[in-house]
Amino acid sequence: RAPLRAGFGCLLGFRRARCRWCSHGAMGDAARRRQDLLALVEQGGGSTSLHRLREEVVNGGAIPGELDAKNVVVDYHGRPWRGEGVPLTLRGIIWATLLGVGREDAERYAALIARGRSKEFGQKIGNDTFRTFMRDKMFHARVPEEALHRILNAFVNEHRAPFLYVQGMNVLAGPFLYVLPEPVAYAAFARLLTQHCPRYVYKDLEGVRDACKIADECLDVLDPMLAEHLRGRHLTAQIYAFPSILSLCACTPPLEEVLHLWDILFASGVHHVVLCVLAQVLALRDELLASDSPMKLLRTFPPLDGRRVAGSALALAAQLPPALYARLVAHPVETK
Repeated sequence: RAPLRAGFGCLLGFRRARCRWCSHGAMGDAARRRQDLLALVEQGGGSTSLHRLREEVVNGGAIPGELDAKNVVVDYHGRPWRGEGVPLTLRGIIWATLLGVGREDAERYAALIARGRSKEFGQKIGNDTFRTFMRDKMFHARVPEEALHRILNAFVNEHRAPFLYVQGMNVLAGPFLYVLPEPVAYAAFARLLTQHCPRYVYKDLEGVRDACKIADECLDVLDPMLAEHLRGRHLTAQIYAFPSILSLCACTPPLEEVLHLWDILFASGVHHVVLCVLAQVLALRDELLASDSPMKLLRTFPPLDGRRVAGSALALAAQLPPALYARLVAHPVETK
């Protein structure tokens, strides 16, 4: 992973207001953790501080609630946020930092969306956007469908082959718009797809197909009995894991738990999504072994518990042979 070129605060004009709790002489646990995380973000500039931020996100518990206008008053130009659109949340700041987002030029994004609807993919995008987290009222109260249209059309207008618009890309864009102002959301979304998992959105989704093959090999190692049971019923990861891997588990509600899982994925590496899916499969182990039709259980996973699933995935990673784990790490970005 490339080191950050400068602190995220500097890049986006980020300013932190004095913590409202400090003036009372006491700071709650959430406020203290918020301050610690922001301090790591503001250090920027090198791999050491980024490594510390990753460790803190993975091991330090859930990211505190959003920064509000009483705590951090900021928009993506460093101006006070007045409640128009999505504010720059703590989670959003951390995601952008972990993904390596640099200075985002709002005028550049404006120029991209001024190009309008993609002639090649615009209709496909329009067919998908209304489905994005369609049962989540908070998402739709916060993220207008037009913002999804803009961010997805901007991506395909800027990035040509081998990148394509693929069904499900709308689900990857949605969480960024939920936690970041639109121009920064676009930068983080584009950074994820072009730098962290480009093979997931290449033609034929070759990276996701490879991920499914690696998932089968990992399950052979982690639970040979369950792997054989599923294989005997012609169930491979290509059948039950494909949507979850492509969406980085965002196809399993609730959205709030997806955000917790993405915190850890972006800190530990997007490749761990394969093990996040297997962690959900292994949680159903007894029921799957007892069933002659296990696909009925795998068709829809139980509601997501983001930090538990991500924690289980990292524990599974430690059980893999080094060569298999190396392939797991490389598959979103490198060909065989």
